[in-house]
Amino acid sequence: MQAKLCLVAAPAGSGKTTLLAQWRAVAGGGRVAWVSLEEADNDPTRFWSYLVAALRTVEPGVGTVALEALGGPSVELERVVVPSLVNDLATVGAPLALVLDDYHLITDAICHQTLGLFLDHLPAEVHVVLSTRLDPPLPLARMRARGSWPSCGWASCSSPARRPPSC
Repeated sequence: MQAKLCLVAAPAGSGKTTLLAQWRAVAGGGRVAWVSLEEADNDPTRFWSYLVAALRTVEPGVGTVALEALGGPSVELERVVVPSLVNDLATVGAPLALVLDDYHLITDAICHQTLGLFLDHLPAEVHVVLSTRLDPPLPLARMRARGSWPSCGWASCSSPARRPPSC
């Protein structure tokens, strides 16, 4: 993977999850964290708790401060959770990917805003793959201008044998 974000956007039933699972098995090895999202994950605390838990399956030492903050009475996502997680990931030293499957189910503005912040500050060796039916409300134009977002649309993902470009 070369970019911070790989967006795999296609209609329902087109094989997005299958494509990414095959990629994970072939190219990702053990360095792919996976979150299968549901509508109930629109709570920002739950959303970030799942992301941290998934990352810890690949890198057990990351996210300790973030998890403590997420369990507190008032969660400061932009000031504590996201920055501490990014700082932890900066020390990993080996490439890893975080797949967020069915991201179109996330509608909460705070989830989108904080994921955008996370993407803006990701270390070069960490990559996020979003599987979705729709373009998410993230700063995609800005990311594209910086070269940190190649997308993989329906035309290039219609066959599981075709690999997402630059992902």
